[in-house]
Amino acid sequence: MPGLPDGVQAELTLWDLAGQPEYRLTHQLFLDDADAALLLFDCADPHDPFRGVPYWAKVLKKHAPEHAQRFLVSSRYDVSPVTVDRREIDHFLGLHGLDGHYATSAATGEGVAELFGRLLAAIPWAELPRTSTPKLFQAIRAFLLEEKQRIRDPDNADAQPAKADARSTGGKEPSVPADSRPDVADSRPGDASPQSDGESPRCSPGSLLSMDALRRALQERFPEGKATQAEIDTVIGLLQTRGLVHRLKSPSGEDRILLRPECINQYGASIIQAARNHPQGIGAVTERDVLIGNIPFSGFARLPAAEERIVLEATVELLLGHDLGFREMGYLVFPSQIHVTRVPSPAIEGKPPPRAEVAYRFSGAIETIYASLVVRLSYTEHFRREDQWRYAVEFSRAGNRLGFSMAQVEEGAGEIEIWFEPNVTEFDRVTFIRFITDHLRTKGIDIQGQIRLYCPNCDEEVKNRAAIERRLADGKLAIPCQFCDTEIVIPAGVEEHCRRKPALGETQRELKDTVERRRNTEISAFRHDRQNYLDNLSPSSVVKNNQYSKKIEKISTSEMDAKLKGLRKMDTELFNKIVAAARTARAQQVYVSSPSKQLFSNDGILKAEYLIVAEYISRADSEELAQLIKSKEPVSYATPELVEKYWLQKLGDIAGKDGVIVKIDLSGIG
Repeated sequence: MPGLPDGVQAELTLWDLAGQPEYRLTHQLFLDDADAALLLFDCADPHDPFRGVPYWAKVLKKHAPEHAQRFLVSSRYDVSPVTVDRREIDHFLGLHGLDGHYATSAATGEGVAELFGRLLAAIPWAELPRTSTPKLFQAIRAFLLEEKQRIRDPDNADAQPAKADARSTGGKEPSVPADSRPDVADSRPGDASPQSDGESPRCSPGSLLSMDALRRALQERFPEGKATQAEIDTVIGLLQTRGLVHRLKSPSGEDRILLRPECINQYGASIIQAARNHPQGIGAVTERDVLIGNIPFSGFARLPAAEERIVLEATVELLLGHDLGFREMGYLVFPSQIHVTRVPSPAIEGKPPPRAEVAYRFSGAIETIYASLVVRLSYTEHFRREDQWRYAVEFSRAGNRLGFSMAQVEEGAGEIEIWFEPNVTEFDRVTFIRFITDHLRTKGIDIQGQIRLYCPNCDEEVKNRAAIERRLADGKLAIPCQFCDTEIVIPAGVEEHCRRKPALGETQRELKDTVERRRNTEISAFRHDRQNYLDNLSPSSVVKNNQYSKKIEKISTSEMDAKLKGLRKMDTELFNKIVAAARTARAQQVYVSSPSKQLFSNDGILKAEYLIVAEYISRADSEELAQLIKSKEPVSYATPELVEKYWLQKLGDIAGKDGVIVKIDLSGIG
């Protein structure tokens, strides 16, 4: 290959990234290791030939390494005449910093050889990571390629590897011993998750390879000596950066190698699309539905059920780890997928809506930037998330509201407007703005800030941005209103505030540390909770749940009130607190499980476990309930579908042989 030193072998891996919107969030997970990029457009499209290209150009500018060259490629050159002239193409190349243009046709082959020649020459092969043990690298790579071929063509699993693979091992064609076939999770027919008609079929087992299977294969393929785990890890890491495999952990903590790494992208897009399609537009999907595969999958062959669960868990952890979504009351919520139209908060109804005080324009993957900003601000604990809508979110600090909204101003470019209620302190305003600007610098490019100025006399906005900038450049800290000539003070910028008050910088560091801790806590909690969703899926569990259903004693709210009369206040305080939280959360039922047949007695309310049942609860309605769940009190929350599939057995275990399960219907509470 051009530019490749003598005696060094290299390979080129091509990834075809889907352009559908649901894939955009997950694309960001795979761009850091790109060495070159081809941005295709339809040169025969008379209306919008460059559609989608500005987005990719800006995303690659931010996420791809500096050495990665980006080429504009007009496809379907043979179909119809080009509708974009050379001057327009050259302007587009310069506008987005692209490295060249090539016209190609897949049907005729025109321009393809020239493009790939330039592509290979542009990659700095000598500077790329390499393995210092090439024989071990080739042995592992050859084995994994054979296994990838086996799962692609299970009916021809014993076929010889391709010639390119044979050359990579010095012309030898090593076989795979029978005892070194991959160790895969059991995929019993009874363990299959639901699959709707018309959805993707299941592929053959074997996409997840155990580390033990790889080590056994190396005993035959690498006779030079025993490879250490560190050496094997290095090779797997290199192969993962090239898109050949993806390393993940099973629920038991065992390392496994995913031979179809594209599954991460495919399953991630399916999760995000399921959240987008929530009937209430809240951008959420239940964790349980995700983990048992009870969401729509289309466009790819699904893994066998046992393998699919491991990959789904790893995919959720990856989405949480990149701050693309957060966990809330049994749901995975993706802020960029919310479609609810913004309405005034009850706390500010009757007042004029707060005006934007600061705005920032930026370029990049705007969905990813918005989603991760909402998640990270929610994790700070300094600002409390109150409510969220389509590309708008509201927080509070010390009882005062603040927030931001985002809009796409052009493809791959957005604008964030930040607003505050009047009583938000200057310190909190600057802290909020600084957190957002730091995030934009980390995730986006071409950041441009604007301070919105309003006349204190006539309330009109100063919209002449050039005049404001000119006044600042001349050292003037005020500008006359163009309507009433009142002097309007131009406030100091965020950076000036931070220079004057070092405590602001210290607060930012504390917030970032809090975000890291909270993210790790959420992932750990997800790992702990996931078993709850996977329990009780067998037919025997359904029988048990039916048995527990017979133990339920149903009472109305009026009957509950009658039973509570005469009990001491200390005995009913927790009970009333739980019912009040359930009312605020608009719950449908409260289940109470006690090991005694008499929950209400003359001695008070006996020891019990409480389960509040409700559909998705907004953050604004869940605060009381969340505090109870996080406390040491015996309170849990579940969606209605989880009650029969999981919680009845747990409540039944608490009640035991002699106990009772009381179901309190809250539907009559106003």
